[in-house]
Amino acid sequence: MKVRMFLTMVCWLTASAWSGGLNIANRKTLRLDHTPVWGAFNGDDSRALVLDARGNLYLIDPVSGNLLKRENIGGDAVLADASIDLDILAAISDKGSLVVFRTGEATPVARARIKLKRRERPVGLQYNAAHRQVIALTSNGAVNFISENGQARGRVVTSKRAVACTLDHDGKRLFVFHENGSISTVDTLRKIAGSTFNLGTAKEELKVKAVALSKCERVPLVAVGLDRFDKRILSNRNLVFSSASDVNFANAYLDEVRIFSLKNNLVEKTLDSTSFRDEITGLSFGPDGLWVASIHAVRKKVKLWDVKISVEGSQLESDQVPGFIDFSRRGNFLMFGNTAGTLTILSLEGVAPCGSDSYTANFREKGKLKIPNAREVSIALLPFDVEGTSIEVGRTVTRLVETTVAMAPNVTLADRSDLDRVAGELKIQNTGITDTSTAARIGKMLNVRYLLMGTLTRFGEKVILMLKLVEVETAKIVGTRGLTCNRCGDSQIPDAVERLCMGLFEVE
Repeated sequence: MKVRMFLTMVCWLTASAWSGGLNIANRKTLRLDHTPVWGAFNGDDSRALVLDARGNLYLIDPVSGNLLKRENIGGDAVLADASIDLDILAAISDKGSLVVFRTGEATPVARARIKLKRRERPVGLQYNAAHRQVIALTSNGAVNFISENGQARGRVVTSKRAVACTLDHDGKRLFVFHENGSISTVDTLRKIAGSTFNLGTAKEELKVKAVALSKCERVPLVAVGLDRFDKRILSNRNLVFSSASDVNFANAYLDEVRIFSLKNNLVEKTLDSTSFRDEITGLSFGPDGLWVASIHAVRKKVKLWDVKISVEGSQLESDQVPGFIDFSRRGNFLMFGNTAGTLTILSLEGVAPCGSDSYTANFREKGKLKIPNAREVSIALLPFDVEGTSIEVGRTVTRLVETTVAMAPNVTLADRSDLDRVAGELKIQNTGITDTSTAARIGKMLNVRYLLMGTLTRFGEKVILMLKLVEVETAKIVGTRGLTCNRCGDSQIPDAVERLCMGLFEVE
């Protein structure tokens, strides 16, 4: 046995605090024989299972960092998935060789081979415990169903250039993510293709890199890591282009994580990033739905994203490129491996387990905004007018609402830089505009049909959010919506904004 283990227990003080109260209590490191390609925790966080590229399987105690058992599944592996209790593991090689392995047994339960065409490769693997089946996705968009005993049970072909897949929590639907940002669904019972959706608009040029399903059924969300081609970056550098294919400029791509809802099949949030072409290669969703961890191959970093305020938090640097990442199901640990064969397990504080009530605030809503029938409606969002709290909170609220408006169907949102320019020409402050006639003047210069105006007012532990939709031509208020948040700290304001924006701009 060539496994070498070394344990470091470092009490991180200032450096241990990430954003939003999440802390690293200690850090453990385990050296494996080969590059780890997959890892997961069991349901109560008492065990971790890790698979390396040569098929070596490691059972680890995450509390002590001790290696409990090591066995081999009998073949190489590039992808894997397992049952929640880690009793059954499915793994596949880059040649399409599939192994179903029961931990603790000397030989595999079943073997199978997925037929691959030239240049086709496996890109996704899911173990569906509800229906006792293994689902393998190839880069050509073929979804292969295999029983636990290795028998082929059907095949569904979706769009090409598939990059990843995930099951919903009950195992009834498979979501196939394609490189261009489209999503195909497959009914796993009837084994037929279903609806298709998109992560972005037709104008966006996206490259999906990684996906991760929330570990809690109460949080029906998927995190999607992607590169977004940003034309404004190149225009600011005085470059002329028409599409991403016309230029060879790596910094034209901005890393993003978009949160996709399995409940309504829409993008709920976009987590802003300041990194360019940092190649998100792995994701994991925290069990409370409030944290997303991501791997960035170019800069060899692990980042933590705060979903509530939609921004990236602190970072951990690695000496090698991290290979996979996984939150534990109760939020006690975060584990990732790198290409040098090193496995790191972080003990966490501040991540709530699945089933906990993360939100203590009480909300009361009133009114609803609906835009009239139109194929496409142009809207400008004015910065929120803030009273009783900091301007920075108002900026965060404006950004959250802006993300929702930008993702709404049939809506074109005016660029923030154009809004600043018009405000400068009118010699008025682009903050705290409450007068509808002044707002209408801005709207006419922006050539938009509607203006969205908002206020945020704090009275002690009570926060009141209001939205008004103003028709530019008449300067009349055509819709309002309000939300009162009681027992509301600044950390609950993003939740209040999310509730305020639920169903916003439903076309009549």
